[in-house]
Amino acid sequence: MKTSAAIVPLTLRPHLVFFLIKELTGDSKIFAGFKCKTHDLSRDSLIGRFILERLEKLDYPVKEIKNFNFFLEIKNPTRARYIAKGNFYKIENLGKSFVQLPEKFREDVNDLIEQQFRTAFYSYISANSDNDESISKAILKFVDKYDLFEAGFSQAGLRKLYYRMREAGGVCSTLQGKLPRK
Repeated sequence: MKTSAAIVPLTLRPHLVFFLIKELTGDSKIFAGFKCKTHDLSRDSLIGRFILERLEKLDYPVKEIKNFNFFLEIKNPTRARYIAKGNFYKIENLGKSFVQLPEKFREDVNDLIEQQFRTAFYSYISANSDNDESISKAILKFVDKYDLFEAGFSQAGLRKLYYRMREAGGVCSTLQGKLPRK
C-alpha cells in the first residue's frame, strides 16, 4: 500500500517570522528548491503541546507525534523589500491518520508567539534605556536586530507599544486580559 504525507500549515504574522529566525536554533536546508531554515519543535515544548492538543482528528486517530517541522522563509523579490512567511508543518502518514489545526486556533498560536515577541521587546527596551532619548535608540537597535522595518513596523509605532505596555504594568499585564493589537 502506498503511503504519502500530509501537511498541516499555520501561517505566522510576518514580524514573528523575522523574530523567530533570530531567536530559534535551526538548520539551513533546501526544501522544494528554496533555501530555508528549519526548526524542530518537540511535542513536549510549549508550542508543540499547544498545537498537538488542538489538532482535530479526521477519520483516523493521530499516531505518535515526535516533533513538528517549522519552516521560516524570507524572499527578496526586489532589493528594496522582503516578503516574510512562516509555517508550521506536521507531517503525517495519510495511510494512518488525517489531522488539521482548526482556523480558530491558528490565531491563538500567533498570539502565543506574539506574546513572546512583546516580552522580548519590552525587556530589551527596559534593559537598554534610562531616558526618552535612550528609549528611541534602544527601539532602533531592536528594530535593526529583528529587521522589523521589513515587516512594516515603525519606530513611532513601537514607541507607542512600549509606553502602552509600561503604563499597563509591564510584560505580565496581558496575562490578565486580551492581547492588544498593534
